[in-house]
Amino acid sequence: MSCLVVDVRAIQHNLRLIRQLCEKAGAEFLFVFKEAGVRPELMNCLLTEGSVSRLGVNCFGRLPVLPPDVRVHQIYLVGDDRFSDIVHADAVYQTGIRSIRRLAEAAKIQGVCPEVMLVVEMGDGRDGIEPDMLLPVAREVLCQPSLRLRGLATNFACVSTDPPTKESLERLV
Repeated sequence: MSCLVVDVRAIQHNLRLIRQLCEKAGAEFLFVFKEAGVRPELMNCLLTEGSVSRLGVNCFGRLPVLPPDVRVHQIYLVGDDRFSDIVHADAVYQTGIRSIRRLAEAAKIQGVCPEVMLVVEMGDGRDGIEPDMLLPVAREVLCQPSLRLRGLATNFACVSTDPPTKESLERLV
């Protein structure tokens, strides 16, 4: 029988280290745990030390009660059913014009104005906006009165993809 063992202490150590490195570099750190609502006991363990101040999740349905200083960001809204969660999000990460239009409509109906982070594909094998499409997508966000453009994001820390190169990091900046 297969068994998955999660070393919470190792993850907590890594979170502290990454946060310290980001603070030293003047960068923001977002801990992405897309399935946080599925594993609330694990989420509570990871948040106990205060090394996470920004949490990225897929949905809010079963999130545990979070510390008041943790800001929640919604990652990759893909279905209309997930747009009901935007009232809880400090920022919403998006990858395309169609989903941005659906998000804008949902935000208007709900009377909210979420910040949008545009996720850029930088050759790491993940999803995102191709760099040559970034300006048209950004313009779409700027044209939507129910949305605010916050900035850009990418995913360079996924263990299932190629690590970033100096060139891909320079291209992002």
